[in-house]
Amino acid sequence: MTTVTPETTSAMFDGIATIVETQGFFLWGARGLKDITGDKRLGVRKVERIEAELASRGIQHIPRRIPRDQNAKVLFYASNGNDGLGTLIDHLVGTNDINPSTVALERIGGILDKHSKAVRAVEAAES
Repeated sequence: MTTVTPETTSAMFDGIATIVETQGFFLWGARGLKDITGDKRLGVRKVERIEAELASRGIQHIPRRIPRDQNAKVLFYASNGNDGLGTLIDHLVGTNDINPSTVALERIGGILDKHSKAVRAVEAAES
């Protein structure tokens, strides 16, 4: 396993924040989170640390608890995110601790991607 420095980990979390800021959301596997932290597995404390890193950057996620299953998907977003997607997600999810399947998250990601592209197309046509 490659040694991961705190600086590299911080830069990777910053990268997730940048993607969320520009795209409105980011769908990624929990394995990626495990890899950027250099952890062998996603234990309870490691998941708490990841959640704190994300929260410090204003990033929310579905499911509300990062899955310990490295094959699971996670949908990252910001409440005040690009194109109002974060607001929409917040209203749909509310305070519920939903745990959609990986397939469901991939479908949601596809829908959000289409929405983002449509908004960008409208904005380009209006300018």
